[in-house]
Amino acid sequence: MTGAGGREGADAHERESAEGAARGMESAGSASGASGARGESAGSAAGASGARGEGAAGAHGAAEREEPKDSAGGQRLLGVVRRMIAIFLALFYRVSAEGRENVPDSGAAIICANHVCFKDLLLIGACVRRKVRWIAKAELFRNPLFGALITALGAFPVERGASDRSAVETVYGVLRGGGVIGIFPEGGRVRDPARRPRAKRGFVSFALNARAPLIPVSIKYVGGPFGPARLFSRIHVSFGEKVVLDYGKKYERAELMAIGDEIMDGIYARMDGPREWPA
Repeated sequence: MTGAGGREGADAHERESAEGAARGMESAGSASGASGARGESAGSAAGASGARGEGAAGAHGAAEREEPKDSAGGQRLLGVVRRMIAIFLALFYRVSAEGRENVPDSGAAIICANHVCFKDLLLIGACVRRKVRWIAKAELFRNPLFGALITALGAFPVERGASDRSAVETVYGVLRGGGVIGIFPEGGRVRDPARRPRAKRGFVSFALNARAPLIPVSIKYVGGPFGPARLFSRIHVSFGEKVVLDYGKKYERAELMAIGDEIMDGIYARMDGPREWPA
């Protein structure tokens, strides 16, 4: 049995881990697949990954708030919203998706993707069967209609440029409850891959601390009479193989950043699009 002093030490470690994840997350919440995994992705992240003080054992217990289960009404609402989005996409875009089977049917997971425009969240939400709890910038919720839409899809707000402890607790609560988190690690929209910013390290810390696999997703918009990402353009969504990190290892901050870079590099490398677009 652990004594009072040991419990206090463990609690302090959990608080430190959660606060470290909050700092690493910062502006990553505006609403990453490659190698870097153990056995199930194209490379090995065990040698180039990580976190010191944000290691595997600690912070996934940092959030005391478990993810509440959806009511029957909430599930019906989610189903209606998804059908509406699917109809909208079918009418105004040519969407192709692959690798959806890489999203596990149960258990905690983190979907990480590049971010081009506001439709990215809707696209991924419509492509997977499970509810995805998106980390979205607080500004998106100021539009009542769009805020209600993304809330129904599972999004929750985070204040960019600050250590949002409440958002971090929500993330760990979702993952501890076996749910799915969605995040855009670059912290904002990126139209030109050649000028993309470096990914934030928070999403890798979340995966390590919660012992959750990362599901990298690439989104590519092509052509269209009004330009990419606009009406009638073509969209390709590719779900990569899950990236499973070495949860028993302690990592330096630089290793965390290296994992994030590797994952995002893999996402952009898969943007070749489908061999054949749907008619």
